[in-house]
Amino acid sequence: MKKIRCPYFELNDLERAYHDKEWGTPCRNDRRLFEYLMYEVLQCGLSWDTIIQKRAAFRIAFERFDGRSQGRR
Repeated sequence: MKKIRCPYFELNDLERAYHDKEWGTPCRNDRRLFEYLMYEVLQCGLSWDTIIQKRAAFRIAFERFDGRSQGRR
């Protein structure tokens, strides 16, 4: 049986995997939620395909970021 997907996630394997494994799945992990938020912010003006392809680089760039300690004294 063929999996039914949103038509805009049919561009490539990365987008299909994102749709099948992550899209619409509840997330309660703070780091993962921050990651998703950054994708939305960084996506402004870019295609989602570009963001999906750059995910590995974004994960490296934000690897040591801890938003919980920023600005608190």
